[in-house]
Amino acid sequence: MFEVVLVLLLGTFGMGVICYGIRLPLEKQFWPIFWGASALTVIAVINRHWTFVALEVVLFIGLFLGELKGRQRLKFFVPLASGVVALIVLYYFGQLNTLDSWIGAAGLFVLALGFAVKHPMIYFLGSVLLLVYSVFGIIAGVWIAGFWAVLNAVFAVLALKLLFAKPAKSAAQSGA
Repeated sequence: MFEVVLVLLLGTFGMGVICYGIRLPLEKQFWPIFWGASALTVIAVINRHWTFVALEVVLFIGLFLGELKGRQRLKFFVPLASGVVALIVLYYFGQLNTLDSWIGAAGLFVLALGFAVKHPMIYFLGSVLLLVYSVFGIIAGVWIAGFWAVLNAVFAVLALKLLFAKPAKSAAQSGA
C-alpha cells in the first residue's frame, strides 16, 4: 500500500512540476523539469518500466544539452546517439517484443530527434507516439502510464500551438 501511495504522490508531483515548468520562460524551465522528470524516473524504476526510464534519460540528456551554450554539433549528435542507444538497450533486454513497445520506442527516438533538430512537428509526432504507447499501457493495466499519457497530450498540444503560431512581426515589417 505504501508503494502505491508513494508512486501516486511522486507521479502527481512530477507531472505537475513539469507542466508548471514548461509554462515558464525558457531560462527558468530547467529545475522544475529536472525535479519533475526525477520523480517520474523514480516511479518508472519502482515499477520496472524500462521504456519510461529510457524516455526520462533521453529527456535529461536533452535538458542538460539545452543548458550548454554554443556547441551546436554536440547538441545535434548527442540526442540522436542517446535515442539510438536507448533503442539498442531496450531491444537487447527484450523490451521491444510487441507493437505497442515499438510505438513507444519510435516515440522515444523521435523525441530524441526533436531535441536534435528542435522543430515543433517532430516534438508533436514524438508526443503523439508516446501518448499512443501510454494509452496502450493503461489498457494493459500499467496505471503509471497515465502520468506519461497526460504529459504527452499536453506536449502534443503545445507543439501544435508552436507549429501553427503566427511568427512575430519584426519592427521593420510592422512599419515602426
